[in-house]
Formats: sequence, structure tokens, C-alpha cells
Amino acid sequence: MTKAVSLAMNSRWDEAIEANQTILAIWPDDLESYNRLGKALAELGRNRKAREAFRQALALSPHNTIAKKNLNRLEQLDDEIPTESSGSANTPRVFIEERGKAEVTALINPAGPKALLKLAPGYLVHLKVSGSNLDALGPNGQCVGTVKPQIASRLIRLLKGGNLYTATVTHVSANELTVLITEVFKHPSQASSVSFPTRREPKFQTSGYRAHPVEPSRSPHTASSEAREGFLTKDWSSDDTEPGDDEVFSPTLHGVLNATEINPEENIQD
Repeated sequence: MTKAVSLAMNSRWDEAIEANQTILAIWPDDLESYNRLGKALAELGRNRKAREAFRQALALSPHNTIAKKNLNRLEQLDDEIPTESSGSANTPRVFIEERGKAEVTALINPAGPKALLKLAPGYLVHLKVSGSNLDALGPNGQCVGTVKPQIASRLIRLLKGGNLYTATVTHVSANELTVLITEVFKHPSQASSVSFPTRREPKFQTSGYRAHPVEPSRSPHTASSEAREGFLTKDWSSDDTEPGDDEVFSPTLHGVLNATEINPEENIQD
């Protein structure tokens, strides 16, 4: 079974089919082997056989989400073998978003379901400059979506300057396509240009269960005064905790009022 997993990880689909069929000949009720077999068959465009494998998986486990998801996708595709390999020879590392060199983005103007559902996470799409647009092309050269203008305008300039980029599918559905665009080569002339500048996140100030942006015009004295009254200021963009976690890690210190502050009129000397 380890060999079957390794073959799939390295996109050796023909060998993966043979390995999983061997396993199923010995253990005919192995759910994972049916899912791996279905995946390998689908990668080679043998959609009818792939559907059969995923149906076998569902017969063993009717609520198996992997088999359900793949079967739903395959049922919208034809049975024919693609004339060109779609090639998903990517290891899990391709999904790492490296700051400044990679960015995940949803494409605009996605193609129809029939074109999109031929793709899967890990597939490479080709980026092509078309006037002021940066289009993503599928395995057969069909445009499957367009990069958002705010990202495309910068990348087109860098592409013309000699940079190279890859685009890998990270999510696909019948009407949505998301890709990870990665800088794979920086031309010396573009050494000072960052492909994906980091966007600054707004700072937030929390009070109880509500959050609102910190007003930049407030003086340090005012901020200090608010802190004493129980206000907490936090930059959520710089840490991994969830709102409310500070109540666990940083207990709020409440101010103590003396008697004269509560009601001066009652503090009368006899």
C-alpha cells in the first residue's frame, strides 16, 4: 500500500492503477485502494472506469466524502480520454504560499463547468498575456479564467521584464477556480521588484465583544487612558490567535475606585 501511495504522489498513474488493482485482488474491500484507483484512472482521462472505482468505494462507505466529491465531478464529464495529458505532477510543496513570491487568487470570468471540472487541485494551468489581460489556459489551450486586474497588471510588467511564473490549481468547482501563482524565476533586471507586495491589514481595537478600527488621531495619553479603563488594543494581522483568546492569555485588570470616586457626597466626615 505504501508503494501505491508513493506512485500517486509522484504522478506515475499507469503504475498506480496496476498497484491498486493488485491490492484489491487480495483485499477486495479496501476503501482507500478504490479511491486511489479512481484518482489514477481519472488523471489519465479514463473517466468511465474511474466512476466505477468511486462507486465501489461508496458501496463500501456510502458517506465517504472523497468518493462522493470525485464521482460528482466525473459524472459531469465525458468518457473520452483527453488527447493531451493534463499532468498533475506536483508534490504538496507547490501549495506553499511564500511571502512576496506567491499568492493564492480566485480567477475572474471562469469557464463553464465542463471545462473547469476537467481540472483538479495540483493541476498546472498556463499563464498567457492577452493584451491587458493575463489568462489561465487549461491543458487543451482553452481559457479557464482570468487573473484579477490588480494582480495581472503587475505580473504582466514583470513577465515582459523576464520573470517566470507557474499557476497551480488549489480549488475548483463547477463555477469557481482558485490558483496559486508562484514566481519561479526572477530576472536580474527585476531584482528590486516584488511580485506580490504584502498588503497591510488594519489594526483593530477591542472593547468587550465588539471590535472597531483604532483611530490614528488619538494621542498616546488617550490610548493609555483607555487601556486603564479596560480597553485592549490588538493587531490581529500579526498573530494566530482568535478574537477573545486574550481573555485566556491576558486577563483584563479592572481599575479600583476609592470611596470618594464612587460618591463624594457620602464621604463626609462626622
